[in-house]
Amino acid sequence: MIAYRGFSLLRSLIAVVIIALLGYAAVIGYYYGWQERELFKPTLLASDYVYDYEQPFEESYIAMPDGVRLHSLLFRTQKQRQGVVFYLHGNRGSLVDWAKPEYNQVYLDNGYDLFMVDYRGYGKSAGEITSESQLYGDVAALYRWLLQSYQQQDIVVVGYSLGSGPAAWLACRQQPRYLVLKAPYYSMVDLAAQIVPYIPSAVLRYPLRTDKALSGCQTPITLIHGEQDKLIPIDASERLAQLLKADDQFIRLAGVGHGNLAGEPSFIAAMDALLKSLNQQQQPSATAQPPANETAEHRH
Repeated sequence: MIAYRGFSLLRSLIAVVIIALLGYAAVIGYYYGWQERELFKPTLLASDYVYDYEQPFEESYIAMPDGVRLHSLLFRTQKQRQGVVFYLHGNRGSLVDWAKPEYNQVYLDNGYDLFMVDYRGYGKSAGEITSESQLYGDVAALYRWLLQSYQQQDIVVVGYSLGSGPAAWLACRQQPRYLVLKAPYYSMVDLAAQIVPYIPSAVLRYPLRTDKALSGCQTPITLIHGEQDKLIPIDASERLAQLLKADDQFIRLAGVGHGNLAGEPSFIAAMDALLKSLNQQQQPSATAQPPANETAEHRH
């Protein structure tokens, strides 16, 4: 009788373990299959949505190598042109949210055109993001498109939050004038370990290794991070700063969080000082002519 009870208890324990393992496998399967839904939070716009800005701007639909067209805005500075800022935005919304003048006037006021793009499935952009390599490939194609109008030494790559990983990957493979990472993560593997520590890193299909990109990067770099950032804590930039070159910068913003970074007076002041410093270092060579080829359609 005792042996039977022991066997019954063992069977129950095995059943519990199996159920727990199946539940864990289901969670792993969910995260593996639904990473795009968890990571990317786009807002869709109608194709006839009309942007309304006081600054001169141009809309373009830029074809990627697979034919999918991404929507972009190019704002023109009214100052003496120093170059262009290629801005890679965060994981939410669309260009309606990211192209607000109060966030971006600092670039235009310092003589920089501003080139902003919605990722696949965001805003007016077609398609959907399906892999890290596809995301990187799109960023590289957009950079090549931009090179039809600007020299590399006139391009400042700026990446915010989600966009910081692709920005670092791009700028450290190319030779732009400068790289600015706003509220960057060390890697998505690292960030995921903090948010969902029970998910093994091997499951992540978007590792977005900013740390790997910055290791040995020759492009000049500035990191800017709010000390009160709760989404991507500042320790991510503190660790990335250990990979920087002697002349690179790490700027800490006291009292600043994550979502409000671009509009904070301290951020605007830091970016203004950085751009003014760049303008004093060399003369621009940007042609600043709109690219004219079959991949783009311009609307003013």
